[in-house]
Amino acid sequence: MKSIILTIVFFTTLFAKGQDTLRRMINSNTIEQTIVSNNGQILEQGKLKLLPINRTGMRDNNSSILEAFYRDGKWVEYYQNGNKKRVVIYEKGLIKKVRRSWKENGARDKTTH
Repeated sequence: MKSIILTIVFFTTLFAKGQDTLRRMINSNTIEQTIVSNNGQILEQGKLKLLPINRTGMRDNNSSILEAFYRDGKWVEYYQNGNKKRVVIYEKGLIKKVRRSWKENGARDKTTH
């Protein structure tokens, strides 16, 4: 039987209308992802890591394999006008730190370091 690979990416932004998601494999465990609006503006950029799934006990003739990815490392978010929104550091899918943020007009938000 052919294996069906179901990729689950834990992003609510992926399902918004008028956005495309561009992915490029860096290696077998890492994907570089860019989310682009329908007018071509980059909205988010960063890396996804493959979530290690314990496959013990799975039979060889399984008809599907579940793969899940999480955000890891530095992600940059942008406003629709192209200005940077914030730089976020993720660790295993959770926000570890918001490194910098900006207002929509491009002014630095002084509440972040």
